[in-house]
Amino acid sequence: MHKLLFSLVLFLSPSLVSAASFQVGDVVEVEPDGNSYAAGSLVQIAKEIRGDAFLAGEAVQINADISEDVFIAGENITINGKIGDDLHAVGSKIIINNSVIGDVIMFGQSIMLSPDVHIKGESIIGGQDLTASGKFNDPVRFMGKHVVLNGTYFDDVKVNVYDSLEISEDAKIYGNLHMSIPEDMNVVVPENVVRGEINRAFHSLPEKEVGAVAFFAGFKFFSFFSRLIIGGLIIALAHRFALRYGSRPSKTAKGATKRHYSKMLLIGLVSVIVLPIVGMVLLMPVITIPIAIITFVLWGTLLYVGNALSGFILMQMIFPPKKTESQFKTFGRFTLGTFVLFGLGIIPVVGFLIGMAISLISFGTLIMFYKEAGECLRKEKLV
Repeated sequence: MHKLLFSLVLFLSPSLVSAASFQVGDVVEVEPDGNSYAAGSLVQIAKEIRGDAFLAGEAVQINADISEDVFIAGENITINGKIGDDLHAVGSKIIINNSVIGDVIMFGQSIMLSPDVHIKGESIIGGQDLTASGKFNDPVRFMGKHVVLNGTYFDDVKVNVYDSLEISEDAKIYGNLHMSIPEDMNVVVPENVVRGEINRAFHSLPEKEVGAVAFFAGFKFFSFFSRLIIGGLIIALAHRFALRYGSRPSKTAKGATKRHYSKMLLIGLVSVIVLPIVGMVLLMPVITIPIAIITFVLWGTLLYVGNALSGFILMQMIFPPKKTESQFKTFGRFTLGTFVLFGLGIIPVVGFLIGMAISLISFGTLIMFYKEAGECLRKEKLV
């Protein structure tokens, strides 16, 4: 237990972050001190942030300007301040009422962009119910079940819709309009709305697969959200660990990564099977029941955390980070890796097996980290 306690402390040891603030709580009022990292039930920004912002919460409210990039994960997101660079948002309900200077990548259950919105970069917006007003300077792509277009678009607009598409008479599209719609859908495009060409493509999709359109917001949203919070905490508190997690280079160059991940996969698989068996055996004698309970709690905790951190493993496999990269880039890579893992879940059998293998590798990596941490502590005669 002492080893586990010391290892846990080492695991959560904070890294030095210059010109940044990190806050966690029930209700968080974000400090405008450089780059901002905040997680809580309610996360609010009332003062201008002169840097990047990483925000996660059940409710996220931005009521002041943010000068740099913004990444948000939350159930209810409201943006009333201006975003000075790119915006990445994942949520259940997202409302935007101001300008975004850079690009926008946004996925949600319900998304509404008000007439006050002015997006100057490219936009990719997907979800279930989308209503887009305002102005869009660069190309826009919408993916949704129900889409309503009511705004001014100065470049091409691509719409991939699965249930209904409504184009307002007040909308203005100065580029081309590309629509991908079901074969039996009739879309009315009012006169003088589209100045460029109108292209229609037809697709068919079984009703049971329509839910995949709202991928980010529709399925396992809270699981995805909890992983982002765990990953964000680790990146903010132990950035060096996050960069190294799942990457332990061998001295041999050829085949080193493959052998490493094979070893971690085997350790993870054995641990997942052996630990609960050990717990069951320890339940038999009355005297060892407390140890059995501790074993089950440890096994469940490690399994949950290892599964949540599997995005780091995929990050290492696809795009290994540099030692000098910022926390923002690390969090972005982790989020992308986590998103890809969730995407694999919709692929029958093969996707499930790949996701399971990566989770087991992550579990094995976590087991090895605790082992190595314990060895380091013993060498220092701390345990």
